Amino acid sequence: AQIQRGKFERQLRASAQVAGLLMGTFYPLVAHALATPTGNPIHPTPGPYAITLFFVLGVLISTIPANLLLMWKPLDGKPPVSMSGYWNAPLSWHLAGILGGAIWCTGALANFLASGANLVGPAVAYSIGQGATMVSACWGVFVWHEFAVDNIRRLMGRQPIFGICLGHQLTGIALGGKTFKLKFGHHGGNHPVKQLASGKIEITAHNHNFAVDPDSLPQSEVELTHMDLNDNTLEGMRHRNLPLFTVQYHPEAAPGPHDSHYLFKDFVKIMEECKR
Repeated sequence: AQIQRGKFERQLRASAQVAGLLMGTFYPLVAHALATPTGNPIHPTPGPYAITLFFVLGVLISTIPANLLLMWKPLDGKPPVSMSGYWNAPLSWHLAGILGGAIWCTGALANFLASGANLVGPAVAYSIGQGATMVSACWGVFVWHEFAVDNIRRLMGRQPIFGICLGHQLTGIALGGKTFKLKFGHHGGNHPVKQLASGKIEITAHNHNFAVDPDSLPQSEVELTHMDLNDNTLEGMRHRNLPLFTVQYHPEAAPGPHDSHYLFKDFVKIMEECKR
């Protein structure tokens, strides 16, 4: 397991370096294009349309091959993901990725126009990187969603797992459950959650718009541990046989509340037991 994890980490670092190199070579090209005179007295430097086209082409050149490479050779060692498998992903995933990319690219373009020729500053570089990441989502969301869920399944029973918030939802999917969108999202630091085993009420911090459907989980394997008192949605679960438990809220929240800090002690105890 240690050898496989080390190999995976090396592959991940290499992929990040390649992506960074591609985007790093793109920044100065944009700066050069904007600073180069066109010879046209009416438009002495490239206009916003040319900048937009250059930016979009650069992002696509940098992100699409990287995602195709991940589909051809996934980092987790799974069989390649075919294009047919990619296109069979839910339409909402693709639309979300495209919308996110458009929003971030618009922000990056605004930085371009506001910065003049000084395009390689840290703030603009960060903005371009975020734009590339979100545009990449319209190609890679299917690959990375499956990557996360598959890795949770592989780790179950082999390593102790404590899922928080999105980790709770991904673990629920890995266990065979489904998620749904809440009519009213949970946000803020004063949500009452009930421990089903003891009846104790915790005041907890929330920041989520989706929840795991408790009826979709296999009851023979999963024990429900926490429920929200405002809308009776699932806030925690535990595997009946494996060292795995999750909560939807944020026990690590700072500056508080601190009612759920016991969960970290429970996790430390589970890790110590698994070491024996």
